[in-house]
Amino acid sequence: MFTFIWKYEGRSLIFAEQNSEYSKIMQKKYRKLCTEIENKVGKAIQTPTDFEWLEDKIMAKLKERISASTLMRI
Repeated sequence: MFTFIWKYEGRSLIFAEQNSEYSKIMQKKYRKLCTEIENKVGKAIQTPTDFEWLEDKIMAKLKERISASTLMRI
């Protein structure tokens, strides 16, 4: 059984659970995803305004709405 703890510290989402090796793998994947998104759009996504900007870019490109608050949670 896994127990997850989610914390938002600055720009990094930190999560921990009973299996620390799994946690390390997931944190690496999360960081890689963030880096890939930032490389794709050509700017760092750090502030609420950045996430609103990203929401607009996704809508323009994919014709799908993902709210800024959802992007921040991801």
